[in-house]
Formats: sequence, structure tokens, C-alpha cells
Amino acid sequence: MNTVYMQRFWVFVAFFLFSSSVMAANLTDSQVKNYIATINAFNQMEASDSDFDDWLDEDDFDISALEQGMPSIEAMIKKSPRDSSYKKAEAEVKKHGFASLQQWGQVADKVNAAMVVAMMAGEEANLHNEMQRMQAEIQGMEGLSAEQKEMMLSMATAGMNMMDNWTAGVPEADVKVIKRHLKELNQVMDND
Repeated sequence: MNTVYMQRFWVFVAFFLFSSSVMAANLTDSQVKNYIATINAFNQMEASDSDFDDWLDEDDFDISALEQGMPSIEAMIKKSPRDSSYKKAEAEVKKHGFASLQQWGQVADKVNAAMVVAMMAGEEANLHNEMQRMQAEIQGMEGLSAEQKEMMLSMATAGMNMMDNWTAGVPEADVKVIKRHLKELNQVMDND
């Protein structure tokens, strides 16, 4: 699957559900710039090498795992086959200052999480209010059985809890770094 599309998918999912990723060290401007350069290089490689777009193994992703947190690029990298595309990706990340593809994945996870929080800054209260409004509407719906209402309320509550869990661990320092690079990150994510 196309890496750019996967990156967009994760940002899109996290945009609506929020995300967090707890790592020991905070992001640096250098890491973010190197990450952006690597994504640009991956975009170019995918455009010129049809085999390269399958290097990241997304096939094992289970949508139900979203309750546990944002899908991890690092975890997908660990599951990816060590074929020629993987080796090309690893060589590319090393050119951009990363020690390994796993280290790049850790940074990717942190960038994605902080990017979503930066993009959603100030919207948390609105989202909570919208979820509460939706719950009230569900309660007032006629023609639904008590079981149907309970199932819908349970899903809404799970969504609120997921959102809270995903945003809880993103360091403010990471968000500040990402805000300085948000324009470039959005551009690279939109670049086909």
C-alpha cells in the first residue's frame, strides 16, 4: 500500500479520534526536518519504483485496535518483510540522520501524534460537547429499542474515552516543535 496514503490515513484517523504516543525523549526540530525530508524521498521513490510502495506492512492492521491507541508505524515496520524495498527504505532513512528504520518509525509515531494534537488545538471542548449532544439525541430517539440505544451510547462513550486516552500522553514540547513545522508537514502529507 502506498506509504503516503498510509500516512494520510493515520493522520485522518487520529484527527477524528485524537492520538498520543508516549516516548522518553521529546522531538527536536532536526528530527522533524529529517522526517519531512525522508517522506519527500519516499514519495519520489514510490513515484519511480512501483515495488517500493509495499515496503510497509499495513495488512495486519486491525481497526478494533484503535481503542488501544494510534496505530504505530514502528510496530508495522517491525512486522514488515525484510525485502529489497525494506532495505531501500532503511538506506534512505539513514541518509537523513536516522540510525535505523525502527528509529525513524519511533519519530514518525511521535510526529503523527503531535501533529494531530497541534491540528486539533482548542477543539477538545467542542468535540466533547458534540459527543454529549449526540448522546442526548440518541436517548431521545423514538423507534429504537433500549438495546439499540444502549449500543449506540456505548459506542459514543467508547469514542470519547478513546479520544481522551489518545491525547493524554503527547508531550506539549513535541506539539510546540510540530507547530513550527506544521505547514511543511501538511505539504509533505499532501504531496503525491
